[in-house]
Amino acid sequence: RRHRILTALLFQAIAVVQRSSPSHEQRVVREQQKYLQKKMDEDILSFVAEWYDPHPQLVKQYLLKCFSKSEEVEMKELATGRKFLKRTRIPSMIKISDFVVGNNILLFSRDLKLVDYGDSKTRKLLDASSERTTLFGSILHTDLGQFLKFFENEGLAIADIRSFSVQSEHDFIDIEETIGMKLKRTEDERVNLVISVQGGNAMRVVYGHQESLRAKFGSRMICASSQEDAEELHSFLSSFRSPTAIYESCTCCVIKPHVVKARESGALIEYILSQGYGISAIHVFHLSHTTADEFYSAYKSVLHNYNDAVSDFCTGPIIALEVRAMNAVQSFRKIAGPWDVGIAKELFPNTIRARFGVNHVQNAIHCTDIPEDASLELSYFFDVLANSER
Repeated sequence: RRHRILTALLFQAIAVVQRSSPSHEQRVVREQQKYLQKKMDEDILSFVAEWYDPHPQLVKQYLLKCFSKSEEVEMKELATGRKFLKRTRIPSMIKISDFVVGNNILLFSRDLKLVDYGDSKTRKLLDASSERTTLFGSILHTDLGQFLKFFENEGLAIADIRSFSVQSEHDFIDIEETIGMKLKRTEDERVNLVISVQGGNAMRVVYGHQESLRAKFGSRMICASSQEDAEELHSFLSSFRSPTAIYESCTCCVIKPHVVKARESGALIEYILSQGYGISAIHVFHLSHTTADEFYSAYKSVLHNYNDAVSDFCTGPIIALEVRAMNAVQSFRKIAGPWDVGIAKELFPNTIRARFGVNHVQNAIHCTDIPEDASLELSYFFDVLANSER
C-alpha cells in the first residue's frame, strides 16, 4: 500500500511539472536566444547601413561593424572606403540586440537603417533569429492585449502591426479573393489587423499555432506558410490605408521602444483594457530623429530631459494607440502615473509607469497632456506618418 501511495504521488508530481513546463516551441526559442547571445559575445557583427544626407540629398551607404563584447561600433563609407567613425562606445540607450537588419539605429545623431548584412558570417549568425512572418486577423477589440501576448510569450517580437478598415465593396472583394476568407461587412466589436512578428523559427511557431489561434481569437485569421507568402501578405494588406482612428473621446498613448523590445507590449495593452478603456486604432512606427523631435516639440519647455526623450523614441519600434473613454485624457494620465518612474513605483505602484517603466527616460509610455492636443497627436501618427509610408 505504501508503494502504491508513493507511486501515485510521483505521477501527480510529474503531471504538475509537465503542466508548468514551457512548450517545445518556447524551449527551442529560448535555447536559440541563449546560443545567439553566446555567439554575439564572441563575434564582430557587420552590417550595411544607409543614411540620408539632407544637404546633397543623397542616400549614403556605410559598412558598420559592431563589436558585441566591448559594445563598440565603427563605420566606413562603402563608396570610398574612408573611415567615417572610429571605434567608439555604443550609446547606453542602444543594445547589441537592436542591431538587426530592417531596424533603425540612432547613432550619434544619425538615423541609420540597417539594410543588409555586411558579411556571410553575420548573415549565418543572425538570419534565423531575424525571421519574420505575417498574419491577418479580425479579432475582438477586447482581445488585443492577449493576442499580442500570445506571440511575445513565444519569444517573438512585434515587428509591425496596424489596424485598418475596409471601406468599399471593391476592397472587400479584393481582400476576400486574395486571402480566401469571407469578411463581415459590419462588425464594430472587431478590428482588422495585419501583424508581423520576428524571431527564431517565427514561421513555424506562428503557422504551427494557427488552429489554436483561431480557436481562441476567432476563425477569421490566416497565417503565411512561407517567407514569400509572408512578404506578399504584408505588402497587400498594408496597402489598405483606411484608418480606424475616430478622434472623439480619446487620448493618444505611445508605447516606448524598451517595452516593445522587452516583449511586454501585449501585457501593457491588456492592462489598459482591464481598466475600462477601449483601443480603436493601433500602428507600429519607426521614428527618425526629425519625426520624434517634431512630435515632442510641444513638450520642449516642460521636459528637462527633452533630448534624451527624443533620442529614446528612435531606439526601436513604437506602438501608437488611440485610447477611448469619457474624459480620456485626464483619466488616462492617472493610470499612466508620474513621469518619474521612481516616484511612480513608490507612491503609485499600480500605474503603467510603475509596472513597465525603467527610468525617467524609459518610462513605458507617452500620453497626451491636455485634451486639446489629443486629436492633434493622434492625427500626427494615424494621418501624417501613416500616409507618408505609402
